[in-house]
Amino acid sequence: MKTIIITGAASGIGRATSELLAREGWHIGLLDINREALDNLQKDLGTDKCSVHVCNVTQSDELKGAIDAYVASVGHLDAIFNCAGIMDISPFEQIPLERHHLAIDINIRGVLDGFYFAFEHLKKREKSWAVTMSSASSVYGIPSLANYSATKFWVKGMTEALNIEWKQHGIHVTAVEPSFVRTPLLHGNESKIIDSMGVDLKAEDIAQVVLKSLNSSRIHHVVGFKYGTMRFLRKILPNALAAWLISALAGY
Repeated sequence: MKTIIITGAASGIGRATSELLAREGWHIGLLDINREALDNLQKDLGTDKCSVHVCNVTQSDELKGAIDAYVASVGHLDAIFNCAGIMDISPFEQIPLERHHLAIDINIRGVLDGFYFAFEHLKKREKSWAVTMSSASSVYGIPSLANYSATKFWVKGMTEALNIEWKQHGIHVTAVEPSFVRTPLLHGNESKIIDSMGVDLKAEDIAQVVLKSLNSSRIHHVVGFKYGTMRFLRKILPNALAAWLISALAGY
């Protein structure tokens, strides 16, 4: 039996991935801060295919306790999917400072702790995976998404470094990098960059890529034609031209 922990499992991409992996025969440790949503998801999936662990990923002791409790209940851990995250779209100075701090706590510290606490379990398997949600905003700093974009640059760097470090332990570290996805994360967020790039992806599309990443040697899983094009252009365009393009797309 393949086992996986998913943070942020109760909604959006986390929920869609949980549903898909359950159908594919995985057993899932569902981690989220929302108890009611977790219980509803477990009811949909079946108690034989998952277990519920309420935790706040910004609290290290809660996350460690949830990971250890899940592994104790199933016996081993094959993968972790760091999916919990938040995003605010607005000019930097218009976003409350506490929201900036929360984004760092969830998008960076929550991922770092997920890696840290899962490692001891993952290395016991002959082959295992650590997958993290990244973003198209990791290709170039995006105006009105400055802090969120910066957290995804961190994910990119950590993914690349740990994939090298942990290869000796049989752990493959990878990131899923989509453009905008139609999930609750976008609710209430409007900006020129969303209008320019469009929202062409659904949570179910990303879930399929996560499943693929669990049987792949790739480090970066780029999702979406527009992002793929932008990523290619970033490699070949001079910095000044790349900055002009991003500025135009974001309406600056």
